[in-house]
Amino acid sequence: MSEFEVVTARERGWEQLSNGRLLTVAQVDFDVLLTVDRGMRYQQPTHRFDIGVVTVRVRGNHVRYFLPVLDEIRKAIQESKPGGGMVVDGRGL
Repeated sequence: MSEFEVVTARERGWEQLSNGRLLTVAQVDFDVLLTVDRGMRYQQPTHRFDIGVVTVRVRGNHVRYFLPVLDEIRKAIQESKPGGGMVVDGRGL
């Protein structure tokens, strides 16, 4: 059994949803939304949603860029609270 259930927006058919709509539908089934969209926390009142948002800042959207900060991502997910936002910055790696 894995530590977290991970599902992509594409797998759910949500890739065309606006950020506000994405947060609305994701909060029904998930506790945390992991995103690389750096603007989401400025564009959406995430405190109004029943889901935590973890923004990961990495050089690209490929798994190799996430691996060096995987422990920090896990920690942020575990500490995330509904309506809260956290940032994991791995750009310097």
